[in-house]
Amino acid sequence: MLAEQYDWDFFIAHAGPDTRTAERLYGHLDPNSRVFLDSRNLVLGDDWDRVLSQAQQKSLVTVVLISSKTEAAYYQREEIAAAIALARENAENHRVVPVFLNEEAKGNKSVPYGLRLKHGLTVSDKLSLKAVAEKLLGLLSQLAKRNGHDQEVVSAITDRKSKAKPPRPIHGFQEEFIDFDDQRQLFKSMLTDAAEKRLMFIQASGGRGKTSLLRMLGFHCEEEGVPYCSIDSRGQPYDNPHFSLALMICEQLALSPCHIARALQFLSVYRTEEEIEDPDVVSRILAGVSVTHDGLHHRHIKERLKNAFHSDLGQLVAREGHVVCLFDSFERLSSEEEEWLLESLMWPVASGKLEGVTIVTAGHRWPMINKWEWEKQAHLIDGLPRMKAEHIKTYAERLDIKITDDEAAHYWKASGGGIPYYMALIINNLKTVSEVA
Repeated sequence: MLAEQYDWDFFIAHAGPDTRTAERLYGHLDPNSRVFLDSRNLVLGDDWDRVLSQAQQKSLVTVVLISSKTEAAYYQREEIAAAIALARENAENHRVVPVFLNEEAKGNKSVPYGLRLKHGLTVSDKLSLKAVAEKLLGLLSQLAKRNGHDQEVVSAITDRKSKAKPPRPIHGFQEEFIDFDDQRQLFKSMLTDAAEKRLMFIQASGGRGKTSLLRMLGFHCEEEGVPYCSIDSRGQPYDNPHFSLALMICEQLALSPCHIARALQFLSVYRTEEEIEDPDVVSRILAGVSVTHDGLHHRHIKERLKNAFHSDLGQLVAREGHVVCLFDSFERLSSEEEEWLLESLMWPVASGKLEGVTIVTAGHRWPMINKWEWEKQAHLIDGLPRMKAEHIKTYAERLDIKITDDEAAHYWKASGGGIPYYMALIINNLKTVSEVA
C-alpha cells in the first residue's frame, strides 16, 4: 500500500440529515489525515456524482455513518454498495468501517447485509465521536505497518502539521465562538406544541455568522432527534423546484417520497405494477423522470406535486412530531425557487395547513414579503450580534493561540468592530503563521 496510490485516507458516507455529525467527525480526523467529505470538499460547478465516485475509489477507507436516516438516503446507499464492492475486489486496498451513531442504529434493518459483516464502531456514552476518530487514525497506522510502509504513510500524515500548507477555505468559525443565545432560545420555543409562530426570517449583512447560526440550529435538531434539512442556495439552482427542490428536501429529511413518486409515475421511464411503498421502487420511479420533462411545466402537475409533497411531509410529522427546514443564502434563490417555497412551504406553515413544520431562512434579505403582512406569522430578525473582544480572545485560545487583551482589542477593530467572518479570517491567519514558524 503506497501513499501515492490514494488521494484520501478516509471517505465519509452519510445521510443528509447526519451532515452535522459527519462534519464533526471530519474535524477530528482532518488535522492528522486526508479526509473527503462532500460538504467540505465539493466545489461549485463540480459534477458531484462523478467527483464523489472518484474520491471514494481513491480512498483507503470508507467510513459509513449509520443512523435511523440511512434507509431513505438513496445516495448514501449507493456509496455503501460501492464501498462493499471495492472491499470485495481487494480487502487490503479498500476498507469499509461502519460507524453506528447510537445503539438504536445497530438495529436498523435497512443496513445492507455486506455492511453488517464488517467490524464497526458505535458512538455511545463510553465511546465519543472523538474517540471513534482516534480509533480510525489507529487503523490507518495499523494498515501502514501491515503493508510495510509505516515510515511513508505516517510521515505523509505528520507532515501536515510540520509543513506549511496553503490557506484552507473558511467555512465558518467554531460554533461556540459566539453563542447567538437569543436566537437559539427563540428557535427552541418554536419547536414546542404551543408555538404560535413556526417561521423565522433572518436578514444580516455578510460575515455576521448566519451560516454558523443555522449549523447550531441543525445541531440542536440532531440532539433532540428532530428531522431537519439544510438547503444552501450557494449551490447549483433547482430547475423545476416543485420537483427537484422538493426531492432534495425529502432526501435530506431521509424521507422516501412515495406520494411524489405516485404523482409522477406516468412521466417516468420506469413503470411498475408493484405497490409504490418500497424506497427502492420510489427511487427508480423518480430517477426515471427527467427534470426537463415538458409535463412538469403544466399547472395541474405543479398542484399535484405540491399536494403530494405535503402528504409526504405530513406522514413524517405524524411519525416524528416535528420537522425543521433551514434555508441559507436566501437572497441567491431564483424567483421561481422562492415562489415555490412561499406557496408550498411558508404560506401553508403560516396558515396552519402544514402542522409541525418549522422553517428558518437566513440571508442578506428576508423573503419577498410585506413586513406588515407577516409580522403575526413569523419572527422577523433584522441583524445579528457582533463579537466582543473577549469572544476573540476565547476563540484564539481554542486554536492554541495566545493573545493579550490589547491584541484582542486591536483585532476587534481590524475585523470591522467584531464581524465574525473577518475575525475568523484574522485568527486563522495567525494560526497559519504560527504553524509555519
